[in-house]
Amino acid sequence: MDTTEISAGTEQRTTPSEEPRTDLLLIGHTSPETAYIQDDYPYGRRLRCVRRCWIETTSHGQRFCAQTKDPKRSYEHWNAPKKSTYYELVVMVLDQSGGDEHGHVKMRVASMNTGEPALDLFIARYGAALVDDYSRRQIERIRAWSRAMEKITTEIIGPDDPRADEPRQTREEQEAIFNSAFRHELVQIRAAS
Repeated sequence: MDTTEISAGTEQRTTPSEEPRTDLLLIGHTSPETAYIQDDYPYGRRLRCVRRCWIETTSHGQRFCAQTKDPKRSYEHWNAPKKSTYYELVVMVLDQSGGDEHGHVKMRVASMNTGEPALDLFIARYGAALVDDYSRRQIERIRAWSRAMEKITTEIIGPDDPRADEPRQTREEQEAIFNSAFRHELVQIRAAS
């Protein structure tokens, strides 16, 4: 039952109770044109620049993107955007827990490994940003996967175990069981809503 906090290219696992409650939810920043603008962002050791941040949604999922404007050039030049790993759900927040007036732009994510209690907490905290069809479908998928995994038990048997010679499922059979359980839970969730 964990969520992931990503900041400045580092990933840190936290339990929901440890997450700061000083997040200001940033909504509607979905492209470079609609990005959240940070006017006083560090550029190297001494320079300051403009940085824009947004959440990109593709067929692979969602990811956090950030791009800085090069302050060394006399004309407007945006550097190549830095993009995070894809996740099922991403929201962008301004973390104001540091005490400075600027805050830090971070992302909060929910993935297929997010348990149902952590997903419910994620929705309670960031639900205002999760109102589109994509988010609704991903919430259903994460919830269905979590419920399916609660009903499946896996066991790893080493070569020295006395049961090592007993017949086991192939990887394809295991995948079929996982997918069947997932589809069943997804149908149940969609029927209930």
